[in-house]
Parts: sequence; C-alpha cells; structure tokens
Amino acid sequence: MSSGNSKKKIVKLAMIAAIIMAVCAGVSMAWEAKYPSGTWRYKITINIDTPDGVKTGSAVREVTVSRGIALTPESGP
Repeated sequence: MSSGNSKKKIVKLAMIAAIIMAVCAGVSMAWEAKYPSGTWRYKITINIDTPDGVKTGSAVREVTVSRGIALTPESGP
C-alpha cells in the first residue's frame, strides 16, 4: 500500500513541478513581450575616388535596445 501512495506523491510532485515551470515560462514570455530588448550591429563602408586612387573606410556600430520597469519618472523611456 505504501508503494501506491509513494507513486501518487511522485505524480503529484511532478504535476506541481510542471505547473510551476509553465507559470515561469508564461511570465518570461509576458515579460519579453512587455519589455522587449535586442542588439543590432550595422556596418557601413564608403568608397571614395581620389587622385591617389580609391580610398575605402568602414565602421561598425552596435545598437542595444532594452526596456525595463520605470521605477522613477526619470528612468522611463
């Protein structure tokens, strides 16, 4: 009889763990939808014809967008 009870306890704990994981996943997805973030890299290359020939220059810029909770009015977007 105790093995039946232990199986029920294991199933119950597994269900509770599954519910907790589902809630955590839902909260994570809702947070990402409400406060999106991302990073992009842009590269620009310029070629200029000069009397000495073609001169090339390039630059890479990184842009990061991150929104979070505004704890004070000054920290808002």
